[in-house]
Amino acid sequence: MPETAPQGATSSVIADAHTLTTLQQRWPTHRIWRSRDEAGRPAGWYATAHDPAPGEDRTVGADTARQLELKLAAPPDPAPRFQPGAVGRW
Repeated sequence: MPETAPQGATSSVIADAHTLTTLQQRWPTHRIWRSRDEAGRPAGWYATAHDPAPGEDRTVGADTARQLELKLAAPPDPAPRFQPGAVGRW
């Protein structure tokens, strides 16, 4: 007998598809996607930059779509890089 989806699973898939589309429209410089856990259920939210800037992480992940959006909106400052001839403590 074929397995059936849990009650409400279809609405969850539709909601995820809508959220993915919305995030992709807001962040066209990234590919937005969901990972899957060992059982094949949707898990984390990810954004992979098509052409990352120097020092930018190529892929950013979060537990929720909202957390991912916040990370994309305020990326961390890139790590300082060594510059020959620069004065300072390294």
